[in-house]
Amino acid sequence: MSNIKEEILSHIKNKYKKHKKLEKIISKVKKELKIMDSTDGLEDKNNLVSFYDIWKDCNEVGKENKINSWTAYF
Repeated sequence: MSNIKEEILSHIKNKYKKHKKLEKIISKVKKELKIMDSTDGLEDKNNLVSFYDIWKDCNEVGKENKINSWTAYF
């Protein structure tokens, strides 16, 4: 699972590298990824894997993108 976490964090760091609060965002995302990695969803599938599958398949932008909506939480 650490490869999934690393890929997600790398993407965020590259996409938002000029954001003034990047380190704070990364810190919060790491905590959330840790929780997701340690829990299973309703279908007995790891929540981090489910999140990753949605993220990899998502081509939408803005509010239509489920992953953007999730990260906007922070």
